[in-house]
Amino acid sequence: MKVILLQDIKGIGKKGEIKNVSDGHAKNLLLPKGLVKIATGQATHILGVQKESKEKQQAAVEAELKAVAKATTEQPLPFYTKVGKHGEVFDSITKHDIEEAIKAQLSPMALEHSTIKIDLEKRIKALGTHEVEVHFGHGITAKITVTLEPEQ
Repeated sequence: MKVILLQDIKGIGKKGEIKNVSDGHAKNLLLPKGLVKIATGQATHILGVQKESKEKQQAAVEAELKAVAKATTEQPLPFYTKVGKHGEVFDSITKHDIEEAIKAQLSPMALEHSTIKIDLEKRIKALGTHEVEVHFGHGITAKITVTLEPEQ
């Protein structure tokens, strides 16, 4: 019996795949638990349309992430902090601060389908420019410049 997997099933396949399983296994276990549905012509068509839509959405998200990655590499990401009379910095920039500044440039759809990770060993506590590697997800990585400047 041909079935469409509604979720990943160990030993059978991944969600969205069409698989052949024995009639007994499908009728006695998989269908009653809601793990699969029978692969009728209409269900197969709907699955194809959903996959196509998902692929278009993935492509749009990747294009947006590449655009933001390019924009952040071309122009430094500025941060401002209070500085003492002798140049001592009272605040620092963390991974979270950089992540939030990048997320502010993304659309809600791109935010939902991406995982931004910042490679930063220590907080940035010195004025000037600093290079930081950012992983946008989907295989997109960029080295961006972060500037820490005195607050006016």
